[in-house]
Amino acid sequence: MFSTVLRLTRAKGFAHFIVLPFAALPWRGTSVEQNVLWGVRGAVTAGLLLGYAYLINNIRDRKLDTDAAKNPLVGPDGDALVPFARGLCVAL
Repeated sequence: MFSTVLRLTRAKGFAHFIVLPFAALPWRGTSVEQNVLWGVRGAVTAGLLLGYAYLINNIRDRKLDTDAAKNPLVGPDGDALVPFARGLCVAL
């Protein structure tokens, strides 16, 4: 099921953006623990928001995309995954 979530949200497409919150941290004048906490919180938030956006895009574009490699909701398994994808959107 976790692999299905990663496939539906196309995590490989945005994984490199998740570390960006660490670049904006004020490393001087604050403790390392505080910076790590802020960075992890920012990375989790960024991952959830980007996953949600990619998932909404996959649901919306499933009738337009013809390549199953680009959109996992296209193809024979796609129609069965749409209710799961919609539920995942609500969960995120």
